[in-house]
Amino acid sequence: MAAIFVSFGSVFVRILKDTPTPVIVFYHALLGTILASACIGTEVALHGTEALRFYSYSKRQMVIATGAAVLDTGALLCNNLAFQLGNASFVSLFTFLNIVYAFFIDVFFFEETFDNAVLIGSIVIVLVAIITAFFRIDS
Repeated sequence: MAAIFVSFGSVFVRILKDTPTPVIVFYHALLGTILASACIGTEVALHGTEALRFYSYSKRQMVIATGAAVLDTGALLCNNLAFQLGNASFVSLFTFLNIVYAFFIDVFFFEETFDNAVLIGSIVIVLVAIITAFFRIDS
């Protein structure tokens, strides 16, 4: 389901290529605020205010959450610019590199183990991106 949403979102951003990126990011944040408010309201209605303890997290957790939000905003800006400037099918191919980056972060930062299927999948993604870029640039 997420892949379908990302696909449509990417095409819509491509359609809005003449719209300034900050405008798209503003509406993204506005919709995010509205949806988050709806989720919080639903949680309170179902479970009461005890379910929401925004201030019970450690300083480390708050810093990580803030960092994640900043990085996500940067990713959104870069994604919007890429889709506005390039062909949607070509740019979307490189979004699969997120899987490879997450794989390396898991291995090197979190010391996760992986099996051969994950390694082979990462290699295939990188090879397809390189081959497609090579043929795209060549033509």
